[in-house]
Amino acid sequence: MNVADFSIENIQFDVVGLFFAHFPAHLRQEFHQKVTQVIKTSGCIIFEVFHKNQLNYLSGGPKDLSMLFSVEEVEKEFSGLKILQLEDKIIDLDEGLYHQGKGHVVRMIATKN
Repeated sequence: MNVADFSIENIQFDVVGLFFAHFPAHLRQEFHQKVTQVIKTSGCIIFEVFHKNQLNYLSGGPKDLSMLFSVEEVEKEFSGLKILQLEDKIIDLDEGLYHQGKGHVVRMIATKN
């Protein structure tokens, strides 16, 4: 399925996890709103993506700045949720051949009120 065509009707989830789901900027805000809509009230979203500073690391991720995130962008794109945790952090990646070494990520845990 193409992310632009993402649609789930009549189904809601307790938890949605998005991990390193990087899309072109013109698609991602709409996709994040659609994901927010499928979370039940009091449901949770767990989100981890590469930070814009990831371009300074060789441990993977998109090489297109517009596909990377800042804390402020995540906060804005998920503004309808109650953010419980939001941080950017340097981590050690050990995720297969192309994701090794230091990386810079943004992590969020949020609930839907």
